[in-house]
Amino acid sequence: MLEPLNEALTGRYRLVDELGEEHVLEGSGRHPWILLVVGLAHGLARRQDEALAIYDEVVARSKAEFVQPMLLLLLANGLGLRQEAARLVTLGGKERDMTFPVLLLYFNEARGLSETPEALEVLRQMGWHDEVERLS
Repeated sequence: MLEPLNEALTGRYRLVDELGEEHVLEGSGRHPWILLVVGLAHGLARRQDEALAIYDEVVARSKAEFVQPMLLLLLANGLGLRQEAARLVTLGGKERDMTFPVLLLYFNEARGLSETPEALEVLRQMGWHDEVERLS
């Protein structure tokens, strides 16, 4: 189950294309982090309708159950939904999501967000002062 996530963390989404979306989701219970991988794979393959359908599913689930704001942020940013991603930066900070600093700084789908004033403020509040200084 973690193999698709590992593929995503190294920036390779070919597994979703090779195995197919349904096969990847079959054993995961449509877990939000696996949905992230599938949505980003669709986005990279320029299957925008499928990517947005996955995003909409994750947003709907976030209204009924806890979904980490960082997951929503990565998916929104990876699909080019920049305003939504910027809004989620602040929410991630309010939630004190501990995945926020690491993924914001080192995950490809967060690129362009770590240097925003909102992200720098959240990183500062979470104690990542060296990274804030490096990015400023």
